[in-house]
Amino acid sequence: MMKCKQVFFIQVIEDFESLRKRYKPILQLIVT
Repeated sequence: MMKCKQVFFIQVIEDFESLRKRYKPILQLIVT
């Protein structure tokens, strides 16, 4: 159970990182 949760959490973090990289230029455009 705990291990499954940990793996899921890592997956989410990796997805978030890739999304952040993808959307960073767009976010910078919005911010500036």
